[in-house]
Amino acid sequence: MGASFNFAKDWDISWSVSNLFASINWSTNGIVTYATIRDSLEASDLLNDEESEYYFQEDSTMRIGAFSTPLPSIMRLGAAYTLLDNLVLTAEYRQGLDNYFGNTTTPQLGVGAQYILNNMFPLRAGVTFGGKYGYLFGLGTGFHRDIFHFDISTDFSRAMWPSASTGFFTSFSFKLLF
Repeated sequence: MGASFNFAKDWDISWSVSNLFASINWSTNGIVTYATIRDSLEASDLLNDEESEYYFQEDSTMRIGAFSTPLPSIMRLGAAYTLLDNLVLTAEYRQGLDNYFGNTTTPQLGVGAQYILNNMFPLRAGVTFGGKYGYLFGLGTGFHRDIFHFDISTDFSRAMWPSASTGFFTSFSFKLLF
């Protein structure tokens, strides 16, 4: 659920809440397996073709009935300001409303910019603070021509340079607009 509106011609404001009261309902035939990781190996374990057998030791398996898993609920408040025809500045506040599926209630604030070169090549950069990952620095670009749109981006966790990062995320999208 959400809403967005244009304010004073150059401002776009948006608000949304996702997955509020949402869940995945699992049907019957569920199985829970409890396992422990072995802390020592014997030479005969290494000769076994079943790799997982010498890493994990199954403790017990239990059949369970139907159950429900809540989905993470997130609220977002965003703003975009068109500074020039080809330059947009953005900001977003993200607030997790629960801790399901790796969600966090630690607030996250992000700012970014998009500059469109030659009406075809968007160049993007942004940074976020807080949330699940603390500090993320992101870069992205793309190619937009008529009905064809391709975009790619990468984010570095806790650093602005890949070699100093503790992890990275990457994404791409491909669209044909008819």
